[in-house]
Amino acid sequence: MGAYKAKGETGPNDRGNLGRRFDAERKRAFLDILALTGRPAQAAQKIGVALRTVESHRSRRSQQYDEEFAIAYDESMELYREILQEAIHRRGVEGVEEPVFYKGRPATDAEGNPVGIRKFSDAMLALHAKRHDPAYRDRQIIEQHSTNVNAALEDLSKLSPESRRKLREILEDEGGSTSDVP
Repeated sequence: MGAYKAKGETGPNDRGNLGRRFDAERKRAFLDILALTGRPAQAAQKIGVALRTVESHRSRRSQQYDEEFAIAYDESMELYREILQEAIHRRGVEGVEEPVFYKGRPATDAEGNPVGIRKFSDAMLALHAKRHDPAYRDRQIIEQHSTNVNAALEDLSKLSPESRRKLREILEDEGGSTSDVP
């Protein structure tokens, strides 16, 4: 990553004193780790801040909200998803070369070069197919969710006006539609 430039905000640590502030340098380190691992909790732990601190800098409802950090966080997760897609493609479509062993030692050809075999992952190929061809996707889940939407919308009308206001606020923060909230 490295392109993130923070406002220089720092925030209190939520879980005891880990001795670290979530400054611009730590934000950049967090984003770099996140892009490689896709695991926010692990990235936060590695830089020595609480996950709650990270989340408060992403949440629009927080006083520590940092819009540039929130955007960079999403970009880091997108980079991680690209890494996953490359791995799925490589293992499912291209295959991975694995060494061959004979009597506990790597097998070699007549010239002494190591011998390998290309292995493919059926599970990774299925994931790749699901992403690129709708015929392979899990339609039952989509159909199930669509039948439950109307029932859920009827239940929303039972919410108090304050709860509906909060729901609209959450949906707006997440970029969702508020038109179905009564």
